[in-house]
Amino acid sequence: MNSSIKRSLLISVPALFMSLLSVAQTAIPDSMTYVYKLYGQTRKYTVSFSEKNDTLYLDWGIMRNMKWQSGRYVMSPEARTGATLLSYLQPVDGNTAALPEEELFGIVSRSVYKSLKNDGKCRFDSRTFRLADTRRHAGSFRLLHAVSADDDTEMWILDNEDLPVIWSMQNNPCGVNWQISSSLPVSEAQISVVTDETIRKELGENPMRAGGIYFAYPYGSMDYPIGIPAMGTPAPEGYTPVYISHYGRHGSRYMMNESDYIKVLEPLENAASASGLTPLGNEILRKLNILWSEAEGSAGELTELGAGQHRGIAQRMYNNFTSIFTSGKRVEAKASTVLRCVMSMNAFCGQLQKTAPSLSIDAKSGNRLMSYISYTSPELRAFSAEDMPWQADARRFEQTTLRPERVMSSVFSRADVRPEDEISYYKALFRVILSIQDTDLGLSLPSVFTPDEYFSLWKALNYRMYVINAACPLNEGKGPASASSLLNRIIDDADSALSGGEVCASLRFGHDTALIRLLALMRIEGCARVETADSRYHLAWQDYRVSPMAANLQMIFYRNSEGHVLVRFLHNENETHIATSAPVYNGVYYDWDVLSKELKSRIK
Repeated sequence: MNSSIKRSLLISVPALFMSLLSVAQTAIPDSMTYVYKLYGQTRKYTVSFSEKNDTLYLDWGIMRNMKWQSGRYVMSPEARTGATLLSYLQPVDGNTAALPEEELFGIVSRSVYKSLKNDGKCRFDSRTFRLADTRRHAGSFRLLHAVSADDDTEMWILDNEDLPVIWSMQNNPCGVNWQISSSLPVSEAQISVVTDETIRKELGENPMRAGGIYFAYPYGSMDYPIGIPAMGTPAPEGYTPVYISHYGRHGSRYMMNESDYIKVLEPLENAASASGLTPLGNEILRKLNILWSEAEGSAGELTELGAGQHRGIAQRMYNNFTSIFTSGKRVEAKASTVLRCVMSMNAFCGQLQKTAPSLSIDAKSGNRLMSYISYTSPELRAFSAEDMPWQADARRFEQTTLRPERVMSSVFSRADVRPEDEISYYKALFRVILSIQDTDLGLSLPSVFTPDEYFSLWKALNYRMYVINAACPLNEGKGPASASSLLNRIIDDADSALSGGEVCASLRFGHDTALIRLLALMRIEGCARVETADSRYHLAWQDYRVSPMAANLQMIFYRNSEGHVLVRFLHNENETHIATSAPVYNGVYYDWDVLSKELKSRIK
């Protein structure tokens, strides 16, 4: 900042701090107002910042009792660098308050900002804050949404290292909250608040979503499509697509183990032999025997529906980005050694080859690929063990959440023929019935569970996937960190393809856990939310959104005539956002040079 010229925050930020960012950033206005909520009262302060020799001055003013009152806060260079406390010193007319080195007023220090940006968490004002998202913007400037792990406090911080202003503070237990008001429109990429009502509505519209990771891909298959993904945002002028980087979960499969089916069928068969099933119980037994006759000997394998899902995704990829798949270009495809992943790759690549016969496709699988295609660190394996303390908490959550009595009595006509562990059976029955959607059998058992039961069972199954693999604080980053080798490979492959020009697409086929971890590590929208209370895990993260069968992340790279590269993200073929400080164009096109360096910094 030019020390000889006093400037307001809203002039100095774009003129000096943002000089290296995209010219597409919105110009910032000349004035701003802090709208304070002080212990139930509203106060509006006009505020400006200025600097001299790295000392920061905050000048404030307010009209009170028909008189203009004003004052100043002074923040030292040391405070700007490393302070960890927020000053609550009330403004006094005519007073210049020199704050101690450990305190700041209205901003966070550079060290706090960097910790939040680079590590996804920071320690500030005697609390631990975690980066929840960057959905909200002030004009084109991102606001870092920081949520306290210790109470309900939330902050939105201007994404700028030199002057990380706290744009909004809410739910502060000290009773001091504020929101900056200016001519910059505050917007959000999409609605960020998920409620019980939101989820209940979605499960009501399609109860199959309650299957979570068994939810069949929402756009159907090649032969039986279900709708189409939303239209994307046009690329900035002069940019054309040149390369695609992809990671896809295998398509719909049978349940992982034959014991999953047998655990449900045996009690039903035993009860039937003792005339202990209700009419609904007999219907369930009949239809699950049809399912078992197809699944027996094929546990864990890809279904025909699963193969069709990948053919459909491949065809839409080609239709949307035909100019990428030109003659002479090469597609590199890699798959996990697990058969369902190899079959998914074959279905995907087969459809591409059928559509573009001149395309060169190099498809491989092998043990040496598993170090990144599907890697679980020893630390995460240990954390996932059944004897870990959090597992006992998960079981307690199920005991207090699940109510199997109604279903048990609707299936079994007598108490003496019911399974001994009713909650365990209730969950197993739910999983097997919801897995029917991953076949082409056309069976249906919609009347077994009520809307409340769909909701509670889904919450219980969603719990463990979130704790182990996503951004749940309990795993201390072990889940996302297991995707580090995958993210590193994605970045290196992209840089190599962009510099070489021969490879037009890198396709990878793996598993739900690997994709969930990757999305959390990258901080893809809706996939990296932090929640400490297990009663709210389901509000932070929903498995049916993040990783249904055949779930995928596509990174579409664009380049202009000057060689500048942008990247756009598609999660399950829908445009999405990523938490980053990289310049953004048209709302969803990110500067790859800046973003790739930031993503590298997230690799553990």
